[in-house]
Amino acid sequence: TVFADGKADEALIAQLKERSGEVDKKVTLAVTDILENVKANGDKAVLEYIEKNYRKEISVNELASIMNVSTTYFANSFKKAFHISPKQYILNKRLTESQQLLLETDMSVKEIAYLVGFENENYFSEFFAQKTGVSALKYRKRAFPKNRDCIL
Repeated sequence: TVFADGKADEALIAQLKERSGEVDKKVTLAVTDILENVKANGDKAVLEYIEKNYRKEISVNELASIMNVSTTYFANSFKKAFHISPKQYILNKRLTESQQLLLETDMSVKEIAYLVGFENENYFSEFFAQKTGVSALKYRKRAFPKNRDCIL
C-alpha cells in the first residue's frame, strides 16, 4: 500500500521481498534440475556416440558439439565427471575391445589394432603393453596356453 505521502507500507515490502526470494529459489531449483538433466542426457549421448564410433577418429570438438558446448568446457566437464580425459576414455574403450578380440578371435594383432581404431600397429602394441604389462601376443598366450585342452 502506498500512502498519500508516497511511502510504501513496510510490511508489504517485506512480504514482496519474501515472495521474491521464494520465486528466486524455485527458479534456481528448476534451472538446476534442467541443467542436471541436460548434462546427464548429454553425457549419455556422448557415451553412446563413443560406443558406436570408437573405431574411427573422434575429436573432442566433435564430442563437444553433441552437447552444444565449447571444446574446453566439454573437456573439463568430462574429466571432472569421469576422472579421465575424453581421449583417454576412447583409448581405454579401444583397449578393452582389443583384449576381447584377442581372446575371442584368431585375428592378428595388426588386424585387431586397425579394427578397434588404432591407425598405427606399433602405437597400439606400445599402448597395449604399457596398459596391461604384457604384449598383445603374450596376453593371448597367457589366456590360452598350449597345454590347455580347449576349443577356440
